[in-house]
Amino acid sequence: MTRRITGAIFISTAALIHTLKYLNMGLMTIAFQGHGTLERQANENMPWALQISIALFILGLVYLIWGEIEDTLKRKQQK
Repeated sequence: MTRRITGAIFISTAALIHTLKYLNMGLMTIAFQGHGTLERQANENMPWALQISIALFILGLVYLIWGEIEDTLKRKQQK
């Protein structure tokens, strides 16, 4: 697996975690007639989701950039 694919997987996972946080709270609000704002409830029930999604996004960007730099250096050496 190349570094670019790994970076894309990390970024996709970050987006999925960030989305699941709001999807979960939306479903709970519908099911239990929750009160309060969706943002506040989402942060109370899954406070770690934002930090993990940011960390995975940054890690994914690092892998994407690393893969691009490595590919560029390989092409320069082949010339």
